[in-house]
Amino acid sequence: MKFSFVIPSYNQGRFIKETIDSILTQDVEKEIIVMDGGSTDNTLEILKSYGDKIIWTSCKDKGQTDAINKGIKRATGDIITYINSDDYYLPGSLKIVEKYFVENPNILWLTGDGIIVNEDGKIIQKPISLYKKIWRKIPFFWTIYITNFIIQPSTFFRKEVFEKIGLFDENKHYTMDYDYWLRLYAS
Repeated sequence: MKFSFVIPSYNQGRFIKETIDSILTQDVEKEIIVMDGGSTDNTLEILKSYGDKIIWTSCKDKGQTDAINKGIKRATGDIITYINSDDYYLPGSLKIVEKYFVENPNILWLTGDGIIVNEDGKIIQKPISLYKKIWRKIPFFWTIYITNFIIQPSTFFRKEVFEKIGLFDENKHYTMDYDYWLRLYAS
């Protein structure tokens, strides 16, 4: 099972190395696709330092949603996700995701827990993570209409989801993920 990780980025040199390294150290088959919006900081030097370990492009885009969609179109993995260039995965987390998809071949997408950290890596906003976890345990599909309980960096899709539902709505710049969750639930 191959994972495709799409990383939208713009001037994230301070954080993007941690994001990429958190994927590279995971024991899963993977491709990393960075869609950079034409950064002017040190992001490009960091991307170049990975050689052929990652796929990347740097050019002006129409924003994060455009970058995510361009990356998804390039993805060749069985499981596709996007992670922001200032987020990261905890060690061993992707093996758990892989195991779940292997053991549940009919599941098209998966979401899980996450933590929120500040720029120094300190855990913050614990109540938000807790309330999202509680809401995910309520088995009624309508709960998504009450609150966005899905943690985007902890959400993974089989490639078929994008073939069935399409890409993220590029007219949405801050709520494209919530809009997509609603489309998932409606399908």
